[in-house]
Amino acid sequence: MGKHTSRWLSPHSTMDKSICPNFYFDLGSNVGDSIVHFVLHNITSVGSTSSALRRFANRIGVVSSEYCVYGFEGNPIFNDGLKKLEQLLQGYTKKTEIRTETVVTDEDGTTQLYLDLVNEDHHFWGSSIHNDTRDIVKSGSQAVNVTAVDFAKFLKQRVVDKRECKGTVPMVVVRMDIEGAEYRVIRSLFEQGLLCHYIDYLIVEFHEDSAPINSSIPQVLAWFMENNDRCQTQFIFEDIENDY
Repeated sequence: MGKHTSRWLSPHSTMDKSICPNFYFDLGSNVGDSIVHFVLHNITSVGSTSSALRRFANRIGVVSSEYCVYGFEGNPIFNDGLKKLEQLLQGYTKKTEIRTETVVTDEDGTTQLYLDLVNEDHHFWGSSIHNDTRDIVKSGSQAVNVTAVDFAKFLKQRVVDKRECKGTVPMVVVRMDIEGAEYRVIRSLFEQGLLCHYIDYLIVEFHEDSAPINSSIPQVLAWFMENNDRCQTQFIFEDIENDY
């Protein structure tokens, strides 16, 4: 995987929006901090200069104007802020699309999102499609109906099909903080031949209290280590969200 040369684009520059050279998928966007740190990583006046995600974007040489950015967030409390952010970032990227009241999983449809109502200082980061986590139980298991997106299908439609049609090889970065749904999504990506072949970097935070039976975090990490020689995806398991 080659690095991109770092440069910056004026928000008023004219760009061809029809082609996505590279992709950043932000699964579990919350207030949008992670998207800001990825896209605006080389603007020192924006956000935390110590963010691990900003350092990562700088390290791999992200050129924001060459990325299509897709974000997903289920909690409706963030709708207005995320839509404003979506509009703000249009000038810095090939495309920015943030889907509100939408979660990623392994099938399309609708589902219930159980709301974290106790962690206000952390932007209610514990909201989950699982109803048995500690923060959800403390919050009284209150839920809202949201759209569910099969992320493997979404990725294939945006990246794989276009790649095979046009013969291009985009850089694909996936950041995943989806409060327990990561096990289902990663398994689906692997079973459909997408993981290890079409994702360059997977930044994932595992939630052990939502792990399926016989699928603990150490087991998942051990599997990745054992199969690393056959997998082109670089996995980052750091708790990158807590480094803001």
